[in-house]
Amino acid sequence: MGVDAYRQVVENYPDSDVTPQAAFMVGFIQSEELKDYDAAQKSFQTLLARYPKSELAASARWMLDHMRSENAPNFMNLEGDSTAADTTHGAVPHQTNPPAKGTRQGSSKP
Repeated sequence: MGVDAYRQVVENYPDSDVTPQAAFMVGFIQSEELKDYDAAQKSFQTLLARYPKSELAASARWMLDHMRSENAPNFMNLEGDSTAADTTHGAVPHQTNPPAKGTRQGSSKP
C-alpha cells in the first residue's frame, strides 16, 4: 500500500480505529522510503496531535527523535527479513510434553 492510500484512509475515515496506524504509515513511508524527513516530521506531529493516546504514539515520538539519525535501524532491509526464509507459514512446531513427575516414559504406571 502506498503513501497515498494511507493518506486517503486518514482523510476519509478520521474516526476509524485504523486511522492512527494509517497516519503512522504515512510518516514512516515518508521517512524510510522517500527520505522526506520534513514531511515525515509533520505527519508524525499531526498523528500525535490528533491521536495522542494511540498505541503508536510512542513509536511516532521515537521516529521523530531518531529518523534523521545514522543510528536509526534500517527498517527496510528486506535481506535480513526473518519472514523471507519462513517456510512454515506461521505453523508452530509440535511440542511433546515431558512425562509427568513420578512416571516412566513409555509406561502408564508410576
